[in-house]
Amino acid sequence: MSKIQFVGQFGDGSIPEYLRELENTVEPTTETLQQSPTEEPKGQAISVATGVEQPIQTGPNNQVENTVPSDLNIIQGEDNKPDTTENTKVQQGQSEDYYNVKQLSSFALGTLNNLENLTKYIADTPLTISTQIPDLDHVLGGGLPCGITVVAASPGIGKTTLLLQSAAEMARQGTTVVYVSYDMRSAALQAKVISHQSYKIFDEDCYTIRDILKDNVLAKSDDDKVRELRKTLVSEQGKLHIRDLVVDDDFKDYLNGYSSLGGLTQLQKIIEVYCQSFDDVVIMIDSLQQLAISEHCTGKEGVDRLLAQIKVLSGMYNVPICLVSTLARSGYTKDKDIGITDLKESGAVEYDADAILIMQPAYIKEGEDITMDDFKSEKYRATLIKCVKSRHSEYREKVMMLYGAGCTFISEDEYEQKTGEVRSKPNGKKGSSRGRQPKDGVKKETKRDDLPENMGLLS
Repeated sequence: MSKIQFVGQFGDGSIPEYLRELENTVEPTTETLQQSPTEEPKGQAISVATGVEQPIQTGPNNQVENTVPSDLNIIQGEDNKPDTTENTKVQQGQSEDYYNVKQLSSFALGTLNNLENLTKYIADTPLTISTQIPDLDHVLGGGLPCGITVVAASPGIGKTTLLLQSAAEMARQGTTVVYVSYDMRSAALQAKVISHQSYKIFDEDCYTIRDILKDNVLAKSDDDKVRELRKTLVSEQGKLHIRDLVVDDDFKDYLNGYSSLGGLTQLQKIIEVYCQSFDDVVIMIDSLQQLAISEHCTGKEGVDRLLAQIKVLSGMYNVPICLVSTLARSGYTKDKDIGITDLKESGAVEYDADAILIMQPAYIKEGEDITMDDFKSEKYRATLIKCVKSRHSEYREKVMMLYGAGCTFISEDEYEQKTGEVRSKPNGKKGSSRGRQPKDGVKKETKRDDLPENMGLLS
């Protein structure tokens, strides 16, 4: 059987993974190839990448030098057949193992084996995973891609609230969701989920974050309303894991000492543990900038390196990863439609991410003359969610209504059904956050004094 010798480097100096699977013992890290001192090297060196033949050059003691740097080469004899000389070895490691032409040819796209593997992979690996929020799925072109999704907005718009709502709904449907926080404490994040769950059950008579954290309503076990909420949480949220890597000592112990090895090492261990323990895992990280600080990755280049490492983790474990990100201060301007260049330390974010969502008040794009304070004082906040990058779909956007007291986003149709009001733009067309037109012709007003006290706790 013909044998092939690998010489030189491929890309970063390693053999591609699909070749390494054939033979784990070959470690071609040298650019030279040692032959018998009594035998002159013969033939041509043929580049696998380019197919170009080049003469073999020799140095002292008949040492064969690699003629195509940073490439993968095959040594062939005079008759253009692979050299089978037993003395032809990789200098470092002196391995006796080689790859043959038949094995290499099996990796070509146009083989039945590869086509069957491809169709099986496509059948077994969904292109997207539903967020269980229909409008959000629409914006994403079907759901979360199996890769990196970045959700960006200025502080207080609701990015954490949106992701936690999606996490709770995905967990309810059986997906294991791990929400890793480098920012907010676990109790505050859990309170958001509980408030959202109570809104689903009791509508606007739900429990606010302040009810949960300050008044500790969950402790009122003799209250029928509380009992119903607790029962629902136990039955529906068994797959949602909220982990605070700042003060979560129990989880640090669970990581078996990985807490002292840095944020990204911890993160890799978390992903590894959950992916090995459960099927259908989704990871959410809040936030990219806080993780960068914990890793001492400052500035654009530091964040770029960090994002590249997270992308590797996503591919290694075949797991969707959502990252919360903030905007640069230029993105805070109220009269500016926010774009991809407004992401804080954007750099590789816009290239490495598979999908990028940007959230902003709907009034910015709709041209209403109101302030951010007016927007945040609304009982239902009209929030524009747009996908400015997706590898699987075109640009899409959708306005959703955030009920801040219940930490829940609802669709415009749901808003219309709940309130009897139709959103209209300043010119009277449907779609504006203000100037609402009630169905019965009587406009309802919301006084500022009637607003919940915890509106400022949203993020």
